[in-house]
Amino acid sequence: MSICFNVNISTLYLVQLKIYLIMKKQCLLLICAISFAFLGNSQDLTSKKGESMLPEAGDYALGFDAAPFLNYVGNFLNSGATSPTADFMTGYDASITGKYFTDAQNAYRGSVRIGLGSNTDTDAAGNEMKQTYNAVSIGAGMEKRRGTTRVQGFYGAQAGISLGGSSMTNDYDAALTAADAPRITEANGGSSFGIGVGAFAGVEIFIFPKTSIGFEYGWGLGFNSTGAGESTVEAWDAATSAAVSTTTETGSSSSFGIDTNNGGGALNLIFHF
Repeated sequence: MSICFNVNISTLYLVQLKIYLIMKKQCLLLICAISFAFLGNSQDLTSKKGESMLPEAGDYALGFDAAPFLNYVGNFLNSGATSPTADFMTGYDASITGKYFTDAQNAYRGSVRIGLGSNTDTDAAGNEMKQTYNAVSIGAGMEKRRGTTRVQGFYGAQAGISLGGSSMTNDYDAALTAADAPRITEANGGSSFGIGVGAFAGVEIFIFPKTSIGFEYGWGLGFNSTGAGESTVEAWDAATSAAVSTTTETGSSSSFGIDTNNGGGALNLIFHF
């Protein structure tokens, strides 16, 4: 009987411990939520050190995707946290985004990406493949803000333009023979061009001095066009008993749309300085 009694006590203790841990986790989540709400609605616009919570005239700002940071904080409670990464803001296609405040209620917005690169691979047989690309995009806009507390609404308009292209060349170590299959020696992707203009609106909550989490939606129209490219293929010609190169034109494409430009909204972490 005593053994059975000890087992029952141990089982009860484990159940109580599990309930305690669950309640403790829920309490922590509730405290975080209440603290976040308090920070968002607090009327104190300076920190204990006298630092301004809100951006001022002459301030700059840089924005990042907030999801990795929020996931890190959320997973920290269950020991599943991984180091956050500073990803680009949603909807800006690997562009660096920033702002410049002319005063507390108005700011210029800008985004830029200048991508140029090449990659060369050589296999064991001595065949060399080289790829190059270019991707340039520039955007600008004007932002207006409303609110005098840590919770501020914003809206505005912006426009952008993008250019891009790619190419590939294959330099084979051995000459083509009758036993070989046709092979691509060169491929040039058509040049791409895009332009867009639209409006945006959202809310920023300043959780620390000049550090905010922003929720943003965008709507606008965009046009994208990719021109025809070329592909050169080397094949064996039985009639001439020699390798012959043939160049053909690849297709082009274009698209036009009016829609939201960040499906589901964008959640951003913004630092002002």
